[in-house]
Amino acid sequence: GAGDVVTAVGSLVLADLGLKKMVRLQASSKPYNSSLANFFHDLIDPLDDGCYTKEDHAPTRKIMQFAGWWDRLEEPERSGCINGMLESAWFRCLSSAVILGHMMFVIYSCNWALEHFMEPPPLEHEIVDTSFLAFYAIELGLRLIVHKQYFFINDQAAWNLFDLLLVFVGSVGACVFWLGSGGVDEGTSSTSIAWMRMLRMLKLAKILRTLRIIMVFRQLSMMLESFRQCMSAMFWGLVLILVVLNIFSLLVSQGVSDYLIEQGIRRDGSQMSADDVDNDIIVQHFGSVLTCMLSLYKAVTGGNDWSMYYDILRKCGRLYSNMFLGFTFFFTFALFNILTGVFVERAMAATLPDREELIFEERNQIYKQIERLRELFIVLDTDCSGTISKQEFEQHMQNEKVLAYMSHLGLEVHDAEFFFRTVAGDSYEVGVHEFVEICMSMRGNATALDVQKQLFHSQRILDFLTSWKEELRPL
Repeated sequence: GAGDVVTAVGSLVLADLGLKKMVRLQASSKPYNSSLANFFHDLIDPLDDGCYTKEDHAPTRKIMQFAGWWDRLEEPERSGCINGMLESAWFRCLSSAVILGHMMFVIYSCNWALEHFMEPPPLEHEIVDTSFLAFYAIELGLRLIVHKQYFFINDQAAWNLFDLLLVFVGSVGACVFWLGSGGVDEGTSSTSIAWMRMLRMLKLAKILRTLRIIMVFRQLSMMLESFRQCMSAMFWGLVLILVVLNIFSLLVSQGVSDYLIEQGIRRDGSQMSADDVDNDIIVQHFGSVLTCMLSLYKAVTGGNDWSMYYDILRKCGRLYSNMFLGFTFFFTFALFNILTGVFVERAMAATLPDREELIFEERNQIYKQIERLRELFIVLDTDCSGTISKQEFEQHMQNEKVLAYMSHLGLEVHDAEFFFRTVAGDSYEVGVHEFVEICMSMRGNATALDVQKQLFHSQRILDFLTSWKEELRPL
């Protein structure tokens, strides 16, 4: 009946240790993320809206089923020698060293090409480059063997596809060199020049390989993630800058056009004068809307001194020179600071730890607190019997250092006898496991769960007294 349900719930609440239980459950299960299913759920109306029949919702169900299946895809735990080698620290260090070595070789080969631009690259360079490509191909093949089809859908799918693309492009470049241009005189043949241009274009891809080293260092990966988070804001910031530049350039262009028309009417075809030279300078910097936008952009980004443009626009009238001053003030002190604030906000949001990191850090904190309580138990266990007696506990509670350490752990001992009775119950001794578990639940201030437990037990006592009173009333 209802009383049995209440008793069962009460036993469950009493047996649960709260945070410790939650951490144990969290460690044994992974969070479920249904982002794709939620995305389709937000786009599609629910089935009970009354607007469509069940037959009309058949495609909807299929889409939702596919989205749920996709979100539930989870790569099984991998094991074996190959997986152990790929996940080992020494192999990651080797891979990082190879990427760094390849980057240094690319710098050397680029410097050699600039110094010997009339000569084809030596064969040794191609051999070294092909050796690096072979290492990348072997590493990629091993990862494909380990992850199989999950290579394209796991957490590292983006980087996996990136590596696959680089290896493919590098393989094409190697085939072009070794099969297509090996026997051609590269200094005189026009076909050779085309081959060399194609090789240079394909070799540009290996420069992107240096991006892979970013994932090795956490700080660099955080910066890359911050940059990725700012891409949307950067695009809309560029749109805003173009809109503002377009508005001010139209206003300035109108003033420049009126000034040039006025100067042309005054001269009436007379010979070139000093004013004509100034007009040529005005046309050079503000002769079209695009040229005007470029000049305004240079004025606020350091491309040219803004005082030069101010002197030019001052010839067109005080209105346009003052308008230019307002433009520089708005861009420098308002627009740039607003965009900087948006980028900083996005970057800070990207550097915040994700859910997995928060859970990992919280779990480590709990494990550290458990270890400290075990160390406290060893200190309180004077006779090394594996248990703490009431006499030992009361003796150590007279030590101020022990009290201060327990207070540091969140255990306020105002009444030593009551504290020991709470920990040990009716027994005169308490073991290490019971001591640690109960002290973990007693740390800090009372939580909402503790209040609810007290209310629950109080209600149970009230129900028991009421039922007992009803049973004794006939007597």
